[in-house]
Amino acid sequence: MRAWVVHNPAAGPRYGRCTLDEALSVLTERGWSVELHTGEHAADVADLARNAVASGCDALIVAGGDGSVREAAAGLAGSPVALGVLPCGTANVWAQEIGLPLPHPFGSGLVEAARALAQSEIRQVDLGRANGHYFLLWAGIGLDAHVAAQVNPSELKRALGVPGYAFAALIAAPSFRGVQMRLTGDGWAIEERALLAVISNVQLYAGGIVRLDDRAQVDDGLFEVWAFRGEDLRHGLDHLLRIWTGRHRHAPGVWYRRSRHIRVETDPSAPVHLDGDPLLQTPIEIEVMPGALRALVPRPAAMRLFGHP
Repeated sequence: MRAWVVHNPAAGPRYGRCTLDEALSVLTERGWSVELHTGEHAADVADLARNAVASGCDALIVAGGDGSVREAAAGLAGSPVALGVLPCGTANVWAQEIGLPLPHPFGSGLVEAARALAQSEIRQVDLGRANGHYFLLWAGIGLDAHVAAQVNPSELKRALGVPGYAFAALIAAPSFRGVQMRLTGDGWAIEERALLAVISNVQLYAGGIVRLDDRAQVDDGLFEVWAFRGEDLRHGLDHLLRIWTGRHRHAPGVWYRRSRHIRVETDPSAPVHLDGDPLLQTPIEIEVMPGALRALVPRPAAMRLFGHP
């Protein structure tokens, strides 16, 4: 296996900025040919992914967080190059989805992640595309996009990881009020004042601390579309408690559909995050790109996340 490893040293909490030598040694000991590249910014990762495709390598491994993974996925979409991840970011939701060990203050977890990666299989994964921008995990409109816009540059997020993100979110969230939304999909439409709408490709949400839908699969060609009605943080905490306890699917004020195409309009225009990064404004057109990405996935996760053998 010939692989490029793209390291984003700016990703994740400070304790996650570790050398990759041991993790890369695990791969080389298992016969991989590894070439290390550094990308300081998200745009660098996307460019490096396209260069990896042009070079004819077998895999691109991102040593970074979900933002770097999203950029890499965009650069690899439709190509034969498989995406892998060594989690060094803040939340590392994709790594959590596929069962990789995560970084922590007393050790990076990268060696264990590299061992799991070396034994992974290659699977076809759906991608989302919103106004031409690819995403792997979700698109969000409402409270989470508001928080992402406020917290994304936060030093708390950079210094402490998910706990810092959560603390900064509690500071940002009280100023938010619900948004008048219209969501239109495949044969359905909803118009509500909503606290949050999520178009999800995966099971986990909120930095990986809650499981939005344990039936979601990443190769079924469909999004899980959720709308949570509400006005302020109080409604948001009610919804979060139901999600945490698995009681949200049929709860009052929760609306759910599955769809291939979604249009989202708001009044007034509102920010949209893709995989946690605030990148767009409504209105947006979202479509699923079935099997657009090849990904390295450990076998236990493949059995849980995929419908196709």
